[in-house]
Amino acid sequence: KEYAADTAGSHNNLGILHVSRGNYKEAESAYEEALRIYRELKDEGDPEDSARTAQIRRGMADTMANLGVMYARMNRTEEAVKSYEAALADMKILLGQGDDVQTRFRLVTAASSLGALRNSRREYAQAEEVLLSARTVLAPLVENNPEEYEPRLAQVFYHLFHAARGRQDAEKAREYWEAASEIAFRRRETS
Repeated sequence: KEYAADTAGSHNNLGILHVSRGNYKEAESAYEEALRIYRELKDEGDPEDSARTAQIRRGMADTMANLGVMYARMNRTEEAVKSYEAALADMKILLGQGDDVQTRFRLVTAASSLGALRNSRREYAQAEEVLLSARTVLAPLVENNPEEYEPRLAQVFYHLFHAARGRQDAEKAREYWEAASEIAFRRRETS
């Protein structure tokens, strides 16, 4: 069944390609096929094989996040929210099983996208909640490699600013705006 995980990954990649070309129906089919294969592998898998289980969970999370991106582009926001939330749930499980830089970054990317989507839906409190969790998950990455991860942190603060502004919390909005601006100015000075 090793080939099946590769096949699922190929379907996920095909979905990404279709989205980039605006072929959403084909992309959705490719993502659904990837998920079908991952679910089958999960059901048939050996629960004792933690590396294999993690690989399958990671593939499912990536595919769900990609579905979220696609649904958001199609303005199918309810489906996008559900897809991002499913991806985040799997990523949090993976993160709980070991501190993995890639998983942290993927989680932050999905959470940032979900936060921006919730802001667009005027769900400001939910946006702020998911974005604050993204900031927490991102903190160790920024500490170890600010050059690489500060731009993502600035983006999270920018979305937090919009969430606080939407909630009409001027003090928090200012705090988030200043944090994003501080990163931007510091990066401009060092480049």
